[in-house]
Amino acid sequence: EIDANGWVRDSSHGGVVIWMKDNPGTSLVSVRGEGPVDAPIERVYGVLTDYDHAPEWVEMLHTSRILRVYGPHEFLVYNHSDLPWPVTDRDTVTRRRATFDIPLRRIEIILRSEDDPIMPQQPKRIRAEVSFGRVRVTSLENNTRTQVEYEMVADPKGSIPKFLIAYGQRSWPRDTIRNLRKQVQKAHVRSNPDIARMLGL
Repeated sequence: EIDANGWVRDSSHGGVVIWMKDNPGTSLVSVRGEGPVDAPIERVYGVLTDYDHAPEWVEMLHTSRILRVYGPHEFLVYNHSDLPWPVTDRDTVTRRRATFDIPLRRIEIILRSEDDPIMPQQPKRIRAEVSFGRVRVTSLENNTRTQVEYEMVADPKGSIPKFLIAYGQRSWPRDTIRNLRKQVQKAHVRSNPDIARMLGL
């Protein structure tokens, strides 16, 4: 199955659909995962922007923290992923900006790698590059559920066997959405009612 934008349906399991798309002129592959989460959009957004607790649910994420704050919904974020031996750990520095679409009752977070002297290259880590990333969350069913969509084009850099890259591309969005479903149920998750009001909910 191929959609109108050239995405090829790769797999579907546990309510999460994975799509893949080649990028002409590069060896990088775009990956997209989508599925519903049984929580209101303000609670899901609360999890997505709670970087201190991100290692609880994002696969292999060791550290996540905000480096710079540009506005209420725009940040420079550092992530360090603890990868299994013998693969060298990866890290990223990405600028993330959220926009709000009131008619569609949707929040979209766009992220891209950005060099910044506040976080130079770290020892024993390879700096991966995120060419483009998007997290899109849409309120469903009177804001009792949220449709979540992850899209990523990233170069892990360094030397990683191709079969491991292919496996990670498929498992990452699936595991992320599954883990997000569990994370939103935790007691410490904060729901900001202003988010719902901004979307007219």
